[in-house]
Amino acid sequence: MRLTILVAVMVLVSGCYESNELLLDSAAARQPITHNRDWFYDSGNRHTHARLSLRPDGWYDYSETRVEAGGKEGPWQARAVLLNYLATTSVFAVDYDVFVYATYNRNDSAYLYGLVVVGKDGFWQTIMPNCDPANANAKWLQSDTKAAQAAGANIKGIDEVDRVCHFTTREQLYGAMRAVMADPGFWERVRIARS
Repeated sequence: MRLTILVAVMVLVSGCYESNELLLDSAAARQPITHNRDWFYDSGNRHTHARLSLRPDGWYDYSETRVEAGGKEGPWQARAVLLNYLATTSVFAVDYDVFVYATYNRNDSAYLYGLVVVGKDGFWQTIMPNCDPANANAKWLQSDTKAAQAAGANIKGIDEVDRVCHFTTREQLYGAMRAVMADPGFWERVRIARS
């Protein structure tokens, strides 16, 4: 089984879908991803050891540490992640369950949201919608921002360069996530991750 990681969950980026209060339902927590496993990945010149563990309350703990030259690991950083079911679809001849995830960003005092696509073949990938033209990966900026605005989100400037799509209701968030998922560019992101 190919492991693809929740990098987007740990990277503290601006331009995300966010809210002040948790808009997902803790009682509807889902755990579709294999957990209690460790893996290593590279991103640029950064080497990372990661771990996904299931908590008793139905959330995941995603933890990672940077691996320095010689194999020495730095301090572990953890983040709680909640998944709620959104939809099931078939693309690329594979059936996928799609979930909305939430995690709390202490730096911004906000909940961040994205999507997790889980294939029946064991593949999984996170997709974090982007509303910030300052983000390095702004290829899908226009469709992600349009989906958020159409669902009723406010575009909030954080400073002179950063902005976020801010949601106040679960219905807004889910409407935007369904629109993101319906955009052909969304499945292009998944296809790129699978290759």
